[in-house]
Amino acid sequence: MTTVTTRTTSSSHGAVLIELTPDVPHALLDLHRAVTQAVVRGACRVVVDVSQVDCLSSSTITAVLWAQRRCRSRGGAVVLRNPSARTMDLIIRTGLWDVLEVEAGAPAAAGRRLP
Repeated sequence: MTTVTTRTTSSSHGAVLIELTPDVPHALLDLHRAVTQAVVRGACRVVVDVSQVDCLSSSTITAVLWAQRRCRSRGGAVVLRNPSARTMDLIIRTGLWDVLEVEAGAPAAAGRRLP
């Protein structure tokens, strides 16, 4: 199971960057906490950088979907940044492509037609 830690960086444009890294247990609680703090502080956009995580666990995807619902309810958005090819494959196969926003530049499988 992939565990994550979060490092949050705020921007002056109402966006918050949360970086997930494969490290320490209890990180999903950190993800919830980071998103909650970002939304309460007025973040319009929460970018979750998953570039350091090979494949997202179901628990992490659940946390990201929770974050998205929380942000949308306040007029914001959650974006996945730079998912691995394995994560993109998972997103496509599960139909989450229609639900999750993936930032441009993510390594989609070369030559594969995205939905």
